[in-house]
Amino acid sequence: AEEKGLRELVQACEDVGGLHLAMLGSGALESWIRDEAAKKPWLHLLPPRTHSEIPDFLRCLDVFVLASKPVRSMKLCWEEQFGHVLIEAMACGVATLGARSGAIPEVLGDDAAIFPSGDASTLAQRLRELKHGSDLATRQLQRVRDLFTHDAVASQWADFIRAKLHA
Repeated sequence: AEEKGLRELVQACEDVGGLHLAMLGSGALESWIRDEAAKKPWLHLLPPRTHSEIPDFLRCLDVFVLASKPVRSMKLCWEEQFGHVLIEAMACGVATLGARSGAIPEVLGDDAAIFPSGDASTLAQRLRELKHGSDLATRQLQRVRDLFTHDAVASQWADFIRAKLHA
């Protein structure tokens, strides 16, 4: 869908060069992506996967990008929600980038992983930075362990409840 920022992602990858971009799924932009893939040998459109197949796919990646853009029209007002896929990618040890849209920056929690939504140029710069070496994936994996595992979430809830009981 247009709001997922796929056009900007393709442009950023083209600007960086030397990358392969794999996209999973189908949707409103599928014919555009197929046309682009026919012209760009580095662009790959793969069929949808089941939820249980996603971790294996993510572990094959060097970088995961969620390039969502806010939508504000007379019919729709939408921004990316929590973005569970971000946590899944980070938990797989994949450097993860996301647009400044909705809760994406809050989930990523690292300015080095965030770019303005709709900004292919800054996304390309983030991709170049990762291409030249970064410990972003290591920091993000630790963030998942600290904040998003079942144990971490349970501990946060327990602390919250204790604080309310003693307030």
